[in-house]
Amino acid sequence: MNTTLPNVRYDQQGLACTASAAAVDALNAAISDYFGWTGDPIKQLSQAAQYDPQCALAHTSLATIYMLNGVRGDAPEVTAAIACASKLSGGISEREQKHLLAAQSLASGEIIRATDIWENILIDHPCDAFALRFAHDSYFYLGHSGSIRDFVAKVLPYWDKNRPNYGFVLGQYAFGLEECGDYDAAFRMGSQALERNPLDAWATHAVAHVYEMQTRQQEGVTF
Repeated sequence: MNTTLPNVRYDQQGLACTASAAAVDALNAAISDYFGWTGDPIKQLSQAAQYDPQCALAHTSLATIYMLNGVRGDAPEVTAAIACASKLSGGISEREQKHLLAAQSLASGEIIRATDIWENILIDHPCDAFALRFAHDSYFYLGHSGSIRDFVAKVLPYWDKNRPNYGFVLGQYAFGLEECGDYDAAFRMGSQALERNPLDAWATHAVAHVYEMQTRQQEGVTF
């Protein structure tokens, strides 16, 4: 790992990013937008890259979000973002290098390898919001309900309840619990998430699933 990184700032999870202050602000906005399914994380990440072209995490996250939302790995916007990050690989942290490797793996069609890399990032950096969200989405596409629940459960104790995105993590956990049939716990977690972030679309999704699975149709309609 490069221990003499220039231009290091810290995101709202407290993780070091090789980026300018303006780029990190845009990364933070992208994380909140993507976790809650509100706003425009693509726009925020594009702005982060414009504010600081040396911000590898902006490029790799942009490529990854494109792919996790249906864009092919060989599409120009994906290959361009990965190419930009690859040129910076010698001057970024080990965590940022792993994000690049995950994006490259996903672009090659190796979704399981990419997911393993995000899980590996979370071992050392359990509050890495991008790794957490990307792994969640990939497990969703793979249909690994147990993994959706369990990998969030492993990192949840490390998240500061006072941090802005804690509620979004509860929403992720709620969905995993629901997918595994633990409806009462899912409802509790989802409700707590919505108390923190009323516009959290993913927590709303999880709670709506509980109403559906428990045949509480009228309550679900009202909700």
